Amino acid sequence: MQKLVLEEAWKTTISDQDHQDIVTIFNKTKETLKKIIPIRSAFNHRDDLLITVLLHNFTDTKLDLRNVTIQLVKEEETLATQKFQDNRLLLEPITSMPWTFIFPKNSYSSLDKFNEQSYQMIMIP
Repeated sequence: MQKLVLEEAWKTTISDQDHQDIVTIFNKTKETLKKIIPIRSAFNHRDDLLITVLLHNFTDTKLDLRNVTIQLVKEEETLATQKFQDNRLLLEPITSMPWTFIFPKNSYSSLDKFNEQSYQMIMIP
């Protein structure tokens, strides 16, 4: 049975409402085959692009995302590319976890492209 886990820092920093939103999204998507479920996108004070997703590992082996490149694509146009290296991105089998990927200002093409969530997130191992 698919299990939702939160990274330690998330347990103490997210609001009750954000936690409930994640649980709701988890319950709605825990039986799909999609590995990445978008939750929200935003920009911080440095104009870094923040993409929060729910990562699903539906397999019986660990999903290793500790060294992955992610592209955001919309209508065959690559909007952003960034390499991520984080040892916390190793998902246990049959586990789902929320995560925020941070794309620095120089890694994406334009602020106005992210006003809607019609982009696709592609992981390149």
